[in-house]
Amino acid sequence: MGFVPKWLTETLETDGISAASGAYIRIGNKVIVSEYIKDELVLKSLRFLMNGKRSGQLEGRTDVIGYDFGKAPIPSSPEEFMSAFPGYITEKIIIWGKLSPAEMRYFSTFYTVVQNETYAECSVKGFSKGSSVERIMLYYPGFTSVAIGDSPNDIDMFYTADISVAMGNASDSIKHICTCETDTVENAGVAKAIDRLTEGENI
Repeated sequence: MGFVPKWLTETLETDGISAASGAYIRIGNKVIVSEYIKDELVLKSLRFLMNGKRSGQLEGRTDVIGYDFGKAPIPSSPEEFMSAFPGYITEKIIIWGKLSPAEMRYFSTFYTVVQNETYAECSVKGFSKGSSVERIMLYYPGFTSVAIGDSPNDIDMFYTADISVAMGNASDSIKHICTCETDTVENAGVAKAIDRLTEGENI
């Protein structure tokens, strides 16, 4: 997950939650990891993105904020952005499109970077969905971990979990590395996978 809407945490009963590519993890009522991208690095990254006339969004603890440094930049400068949203906690920077080799080298210096089909995501360096699984399972020794997903940013999680389940809408390259496959997002694939696994059935 990216940012977690407040209504979700207040209405959905869970054993915990992992967000921001593993940079935020809560087990029960205990927060065991809480990292974010520092303001100085956000500002530096936005300046770089402005030079490249890039667009995308910032994902934070409580909200998602878009930016577009194209022909009519919104905001007009990174500094304006930072002053418009004081106290905003950035957990992930999303960049629309594919990164050039130079951009990939630049952002990989500061972040964990994953290039998806239509966008790139930059998360707190050293954290990932895979590292999230590892940290969570320290609290559940002897239990079986299951990862369900459909995107390149799920790959290290698939390799870390005991059972990896590809959504039916995932690409063939994703399905190839997973233990099994479920239905598509539109057809409630996650619910079907959980239902079958908890009943001890093969997917």
